[in-house]
Amino acid sequence: MPTPLSAPPTFAPTYGPVPPGPLAGPLRLLPVSAGAMAVHTATGAHVGSLKLVGGVWKFKAMGYDAAGRM
Repeated sequence: MPTPLSAPPTFAPTYGPVPPGPLAGPLRLLPVSAGAMAVHTATGAHVGSLKLVGGVWKFKAMGYDAAGRM
């Protein structure tokens, strides 16, 4: 299982459209369950998830429309 990075005190996960342009790094991993991690940019924008499937970690990108729908 990947080791989550400790988030700085100003880190606040958000779920909505990501502004165009380069993503702020480093990426942050937030545990969801034993086999899933939410992936966020350094500024908190949710960009995907990591899931443990058959012993292999797989990344799934997420996107949001202007209304915040996934």
